[in-house]
Amino acid sequence: MLVYEHIPNGTLMDSLSGKSGIWMDWIRRLKVALGAARGLAYFHELADPPIITY
Repeated sequence: MLVYEHIPNGTLMDSLSGKSGIWMDWIRRLKVALGAARGLAYFHELADPPIITY
């Protein structure tokens, strides 16, 4: 199941491409990527029961 949340400033893709008017430098982009990776790792490894399975 996918859960989408209302994003008032547009999607991440909009922010990365500059369409939303929000400019993200490379440090902020790296922090976003690391946060997403940590979230996926949690879903795979730490959630009980695992939310994402192979």
